[in-house]
Order: sequence, then structure tokens, then C-alpha cells
Amino acid sequence: MRVLGIDPGTTESGVVVWDSETNEVEEKYIIVNPEVAFMFDGALPAMGIAVIEDMTPYAAGYTTKDTLVWMGRFIESCIRQGQEYSLVTRQAVVKHLCGKKREGDTRTNDTRIRDALIARFPATGGGKEPQVGTKGKPGPLYGMSKHMWAALAVAITWFETEDAG
Repeated sequence: MRVLGIDPGTTESGVVVWDSETNEVEEKYIIVNPEVAFMFDGALPAMGIAVIEDMTPYAAGYTTKDTLVWMGRFIESCIRQGQEYSLVTRQAVVKHLCGKKREGDTRTNDTRIRDALIARFPATGGGKEPQVGTKGKPGPLYGMSKHMWAALAVAITWFETEDAG
């Protein structure tokens, strides 16, 4: 199944297309939000599902509000185009990919999620992180950055928990 993972941001979002059967990241982008919303208007290859990172409601500032507005627009675009979608919270991602935090582990959740994702892919590239690799010898996660990691995390978490992979 092809899963489109989206990590919404205030002005741009991470977007990843992950194939659950081959465990390959087929496409990865950081895209300005209006273009993400229009992806569902025919520019998007056939997807099994779009999975959007959901934000837990809490007292928030304007940047969080802006992200919530874009999340709603992405959902609206899915509905308008008949694209199946689902939401996955950050807490669900952390729990599924990282489990409980180990005593003495002071790393941020972003680092822990990135490490957990890297461990799931083959070490076929060069350098100290062969799953990511180098320009001369890229690994399966070469080119991943910033919001792309969170987009991949929501795609994998949804597939392995909600879909019962």
C-alpha cells in the first residue's frame, strides 16, 4: 500500500510517499502549504491513504493555530477529491516507534523518532549512517530532512497500528 504522510507546519509541510510493501520512501518533499492542499486536485499519484499528523488541542499561539488551519485545509482537500485520509497524533507516533522513554535518555522526541525510523531501513549507503548514506553512496533515506521525518513517522505508525499492517 502507498501511504502519503503529511507533517503540517505553519507555512510549509513535510510530505512523504512510503510504500509499505517494499518499505521504500518513493517521494519526499518539503512543500509550501498551498501546494500541499492542491496536491489532491489531480497532481497526486494514486494513494492508498493520506495520513496527516494530528495536533493535540492545548492553549496555543498563532503559529500553532496556523498549523491547525492548514491541517483542516488538507483534510478538506482530501474530502473534496474523495481521497481517504486518517489522522495520527504525535503521541501515538512516539509511543509506537519509540516505546517508553528509557531512564537517563535525554534526547528529544525528534531525535528518538529519527533513530527509530533509521533502524527500520537497510544499511546500504555509505558513511556513518548507511541507511541515510552519502551523496556518492546514498542509502534508502538519503535526502530526508526536517518535516520529512515526521511525515514518514505518521505514515508508518498509521500502517502498523490503524491498518493492522
